[in-house]
Amino acid sequence: MATQGKRIVVDSVPETDTSEHGAEAEAQYSTTAHLTKSQKLQAAPQELLYKKACQKGHMLKQLMQADDIKAGHMLTPHQPTATSKFLDHHDLDRWGYRPMVYSPYLQVTIECALDNIGLSAADVTPVCHKHDKSLSRFQQVIVPSQGMIIAYDNVSPTSISKKVPKPDFDLPDLKQWSDIAYLQWKLQAPDPTKLKYVIRYQINNAETNTIADMVNFEQDTELQAWPGRTYDVKSQVGEALLGSPNGSGVAYLLAQHKEQLGHKTVSRITMFHGVWESMVLLFHIEDVQQ
Repeated sequence: MATQGKRIVVDSVPETDTSEHGAEAEAQYSTTAHLTKSQKLQAAPQELLYKKACQKGHMLKQLMQADDIKAGHMLTPHQPTATSKFLDHHDLDRWGYRPMVYSPYLQVTIECALDNIGLSAADVTPVCHKHDKSLSRFQQVIVPSQGMIIAYDNVSPTSISKKVPKPDFDLPDLKQWSDIAYLQWKLQAPDPTKLKYVIRYQINNAETNTIADMVNFEQDTELQAWPGRTYDVKSQVGEALLGSPNGSGVAYLLAQHKEQLGHKTVSRITMFHGVWESMVLLFHIEDVQQ
């Protein structure tokens, strides 16, 4: 990859690691990496991260577009199906997740966030689960009438284990955001196939923020308030956002639940800043055209 003026060029798109969800890294305790344009031109690590995100986003598009059997064969190691093994909401209890009481502030915050983008709904429902052994948590807000999942506050067992020198817990098999978000959506949505949007709210994942900075650099823009900027996933910058840690989780949510959610794909990604300036990514979901 090379920089040509303000254009970041991604050379070829080789095979990307799809084992264990690859780069599906949920939001962790990390600081946002903001770079000036002059720094980005010289920042080889950031360019490498951007290139890898483009490559992964390209692969994830194929994974979502493929039928379940073909998608399974794309995984490493090859699988007879791409479908997740966690399809029953009782799996949450089996793997040590219990419902978590949410703060009333959460609902008010999300209602304000929806109002900020011109939406309102009477069925805004927080769904929160905590894993006691690892102290990890998964908090989504489900809005069935809008076909929307809002990923509000998610800290996975994997990210906790990386922060603790000697973790005193075993990682549960059920640990990916994509699996848990599906089960939480299933608990609240009368018709799970009506999923239209996923919002990753107030993103604090350093890699995702760095990739977004690189996208803004290439587009010669800055993070804007709603309506922000929308990118087709067919574009290089769209692939980069899809291949980010927060984007990857959305792609796996769709790729591993084709029968349960319908055969769907991410078509566009809108990037903007929320009420408190943190980045928000809105993933537009559509049925795959047969």
